[in-house]
Amino acid sequence: MTLYFYTLIYILLYFSFYYNFKLSLNISLKKFEIFTSIILIVISSFRWGVGGDWSTYLNIYDRSTINHISFQWSLIFELINFLSKKLLIGIWGVNLLVSVVLFYSFYKISKILKFDYLFILTILFSLIYFNILMGYVRQGLCLSILILSFCYILKNKKFISACLFLLAILTHMSVIIFLPLWIYFYRSQKLTIVILCISIFFAVIINYTFIFISFREFILKSYMISPGFNFRSIPLILNLLLFIFFYKKIFYEKSLTDSFLIYNSCLIIFLNLIVFFSGSFSAFVDRLNVFFTFYQIIIIGKLFIFVRKKLKYAYIHTATFVSFIYFFFTIAWFLYGDYSVYWLDYNFIFHP
Repeated sequence: MTLYFYTLIYILLYFSFYYNFKLSLNISLKKFEIFTSIILIVISSFRWGVGGDWSTYLNIYDRSTINHISFQWSLIFELINFLSKKLLIGIWGVNLLVSVVLFYSFYKISKILKFDYLFILTILFSLIYFNILMGYVRQGLCLSILILSFCYILKNKKFISACLFLLAILTHMSVIIFLPLWIYFYRSQKLTIVILCISIFFAVIINYTFIFISFREFILKSYMISPGFNFRSIPLILNLLLFIFFYKKIFYEKSLTDSFLIYNSCLIIFLNLIVFFSGSFSAFVDRLNVFFTFYQIIIIGKLFIFVRKKLKYAYIHTATFVSFIYFFFTIAWFLYGDYSVYWLDYNFIFHP
């Protein structure tokens, strides 16, 4: 039944996009966007016992007290859990905040870069939605803050962007892989770079123990291997190939977004080559690949801006095809993927 429920939600999202495009319901566009976003937020926020890491995040919430807030793990996420517990809104409060921030960040970047947000939602409702908002919740929050930081870079509000990037670091330290790129973006504001680097240095010192443990488990001894890594990487690799082969024709422009895509492409190639030569790094790279969700959305968004301008008659057909491919991978993972069983018994708020 859960699989049918997910499919019904996808159909609702698709027809919201389809009819808005076909009928040009521009007056109602924002209402469609808000309505569909709220549906997805409610589903991800008020679940119970759904997701591979559900018990882990529930334990974090249950033990959350002022004495347990840890600077050595994830200060921002610990604070959110503590406040949610204090306000008596349960783990649903944590999930609600993370979901709202994630969808707001994608909405904001879609409007800045002029993407079709309803179409983007049909792409997001895939392994992206289930693995992040119902899986890597803390990293999903970090991804949201990273996207908002980039939004402020595009608006040339570098200091606000730097503050958000620091918040992302304090949420999930692995986002530090983007530090060289962010420094490049801030290159004209030396003081911002200095303040950011000093702050991150102290954050790394404070988190040294946790970083060392993670490095030992994921890199030195490879305790954790991600069985579904290859399958989940397929959409990312397809986007990478699109960028490489059609860079000059579709994606090239002298902009900050162009720099972002080039940097991410290099990271993706490097990280996946590591896994190619040694599969024991799959869990490490799988977690970093969460951040490349943003990369996928920009690639797809820019691709369909091009299609709409040059091949308007084919826009709805190609958009339908790409959206379907993303959902097809999702269904295939539900049916055959390792550990997908944790997503296949959806319960709303409480287990019956």
